[in-house]
Amino acid sequence: IFAGGLLLLLLGLIVLGIVLVGAVKLWITLLKAHFGLLVNVITAPLTIMMSSIPGNDAAMWNTFKSALRNALVFPIAYAIVNLPFYLANRGLTLTFPATLTGADDMNPGSGLATLLIGVAKIIAIYTAASAPEIVKGIIPATAPKSGIDIGKSLSESMGKVPLIGGMFKG
Repeated sequence: IFAGGLLLLLLGLIVLGIVLVGAVKLWITLLKAHFGLLVNVITAPLTIMMSSIPGNDAAMWNTFKSALRNALVFPIAYAIVNLPFYLANRGLTLTFPATLTGADDMNPGSGLATLLIGVAKIIAIYTAASAPEIVKGIIPATAPKSGIDIGKSLSESMGKVPLIGGMFKG
């Protein structure tokens, strides 16, 4: 009995460590988005001023998109973290065959469903920590046309260089 309790305590500490690492990762992600939003607000007047020069309008749009991406990290992370809780409170139930759970009339065996919902809550924390990448997929940065042309030209010319040219062929 002592070994079983010790094993259960060790398993609980491991799960607590996993949740704590995910929570710290999410917290750092939210802090980075917050500071990114502050930088956007501070540098926006300068960027708008510089984008008034003809041909530099992509810089202004990138500043606005960056601010929007940083602001959207918070509601998206909130929604991802709270989705399993919302589904559980709405009465989402998982039922499994009795042969799988070992349930009978005396022991309904809802432990597997509870375990899966708990794992989904932990996965949600780690998924919410990747909210900036999700938002970047939704709102990509605007590349200036001249930058795209320069990149293609550079890639083509570097592709002809012996030994290292293979790295630039795409």
